[in-house]
Amino acid sequence: MPGRSTTNDARSKHDEDCGESFGGNAVNENLIGGIIILFLIFVLYNKVNKKIKKVKRKLGIPTSKPSRSKKQTASYTPMSHDEIRNAAEEAADKIKTHIRIEAAEERLDTLHEKLDEAESETTIDKLKDKARILEEAIDIASNKPFRYYIESLDVNITAPKEIFKFIGKAITPKKYEELDNTLKQYFDEITFSDVNDVEEAVEIAKSEVDDRVKEIIAFRKIVDDEKLSEEHKIKKLDNFMKTSNVLVDEFDDPDDFGNYYYQYLRLRDIKELENFGIKKAGYFVDNGYSTIEEVINVPPEKIIEWHGIGEATLKAITDSQRLAKSKLYQLQGA
Repeated sequence: MPGRSTTNDARSKHDEDCGESFGGNAVNENLIGGIIILFLIFVLYNKVNKKIKKVKRKLGIPTSKPSRSKKQTASYTPMSHDEIRNAAEEAADKIKTHIRIEAAEERLDTLHEKLDEAESETTIDKLKDKARILEEAIDIASNKPFRYYIESLDVNITAPKEIFKFIGKAITPKKYEELDNTLKQYFDEITFSDVNDVEEAVEIAKSEVDDRVKEIIAFRKIVDDEKLSEEHKIKKLDNFMKTSNVLVDEFDDPDDFGNYYYQYLRLRDIKELENFGIKKAGYFVDNGYSTIEEVINVPPEKIIEWHGIGEATLKAITDSQRLAKSKLYQLQGA
């Protein structure tokens, strides 16, 4: 029948069109998938290649092809070691944060990539100098003080009263520079390379507050309390030291060497005299001389009478008296 034949032809054509459409879609999908795979391979290759070159540079292995011809251009004289150092120090002065150090490291990677692709000797020499400057600048900046803190071993019972407010804290270099030299000696530095941020620096400072430091802080809180009488300080320290697990070992038996408060005063006076450079300061304190003004005026014929003092020791003591007297006069005249 004519009608049925026409219907069959139309149906057959529809099937062919669908087949072609389906086949075309499949080809397109495969093509797109292939392109994506090639792109990912390209990205991965570049990343791996960069890492390989970076490792080679650290090991001193050449990363450029030895067969590459070097084009000759205008001459360039490589910088000297001193010139590199001066330029690096100038660049390091501008690197004052971890973010800037990271940015400098990224710039250095870029320089090395350019160096691998450079062909002319002049370009290579220029890029090498720039890389050397940046490498030294990063090294200088990384070793700069980022924060300052107090180590537990630097804390002692006779430390200046002002130092205790900094224990467990990480202070800035600017704050550190504002401190008196007698306080600076108690601090250690945290460099940029030691930590990644302020939080890590603070954690280092806090970690130094151990049981011994806590006991010293509690001890000094009693000693430095101006509202307490000497009698109350003696009683409070006696009760406190009964509960001490660490600090008690740093003192002598109070039954043989006097109460803890007097022992502290003796240690404090000795420390103050030693800060002026006085040798055998304990002899002066034990013989009733506790201030530097008194000590520098004790005559040698008096000192030689003390038990344990010989001619050599006497000379060392009298020499230190002269130096301390000079230092004291300089301070008074300042």
